Amino acid sequence: MKTASELPAALDAGRLQEDPLAELVRVYFDAIGDHFRRPNDALYRWLDREIAARQVRGILFRRYVWCDLWHAESARLKERSPVPVLEIDVGDGDHSTLSRTTARIEAFLEMRQ
Repeated sequence: MKTASELPAALDAGRLQEDPLAELVRVYFDAIGDHFRRPNDALYRWLDREIAARQVRGILFRRYVWCDLWHAESARLKERSPVPVLEIDVGDGDHSTLSRTTARIEAFLEMRQ
């Protein structure tokens, strides 16, 4: 599933008529801020806006153990985030740690109340 930061912005019909190439650049290159783009400051600008708009009190950061890009990003996320971050790493078909993961999330939620 794609997050809002990975999706293109809505097309502006007026801009599309005036300069189609510039509008496509804006929609796909200016609006998408993801961890794989360097520099990825757009991801953090989006995150800052969403945290403020939604009054977020904590972030549950779920990542696959095989995803090196998100693993590398976790330290920066924790450093830049104005709210606590709980990192949960999972593997493919990793059902054995369900109770441990559930307990960690419950404890994190209790901390935030």
